[in-house]
Amino acid sequence: MRIRGSLYLSFAIVAVLLVAVAGPARAQEPVPQTYGILSTIYDWIPITEFNPDNTGFGLVYDGGGFYHAEGTNANPFFMATVRLPNGAIWDGVTIFYYDNDASHDLEFLVERYYGVNSSQQVTQIFSSGQPGYASAYLPVGLTIDHANNFYVVGVNINLSPTLQFRAARIEYHLQVSPAPGTATFSDVPTNYWAFQYIEALAASGITAGCGGGNFCPGAPVTRDQMAVFLAKALGLHFPD
Repeated sequence: MRIRGSLYLSFAIVAVLLVAVAGPARAQEPVPQTYGILSTIYDWIPITEFNPDNTGFGLVYDGGGFYHAEGTNANPFFMATVRLPNGAIWDGVTIFYYDNDASHDLEFLVERYYGVNSSQQVTQIFSSGQPGYASAYLPVGLTIDHANNFYVVGVNINLSPTLQFRAARIEYHLQVSPAPGTATFSDVPTNYWAFQYIEALAASGITAGCGGGNFCPGAPVTRDQMAVFLAKALGLHFPD
């Protein structure tokens, strides 16, 4: 491939390069924007971001980022809302904790809330058999759909200073939107090798084709056209 006065890339290759764009991992804090569909992306939720689901208990700091629960409620439960990019695949969550209690365990779970008053427990694990400082991995395998769901990581901490919780590490990766059943452009049929990626560009408003209902996948891309593609795909703007 050579670059001279214009950039000789096919529209199809441009589509493959630009479709995997994601927003911040959680809305309440700025997170650097991440691109690409191959790498696992991590986001941490410390225990201080977990909220109690009832009154009568709270968290006591033990040092090193670990907390235990104290209060009058016999079953302290804390939860944190997970904010991932829409359409991302939530692979799993790793829990970091301390368990030195022979009689009780910590309970960790992932829940999906949907509808007016409905929820589903996606996965669950206990700290049993893992004394001392340890971590536990919960596979999730959900495609994030913020239009219809919200997602929660929960921890049930018994009232014991020997049961402590530190943080949850969310693990996810981005993906390209599934291909639709019908083609947007007459010159990009559903069996075309780059159909899924071109459709994702069109659905994202990054391209409207070359006119006349066509995409012109084999046409060269000029520098000004490339500037439009990149600016729209990356959400570029002037700094403040």
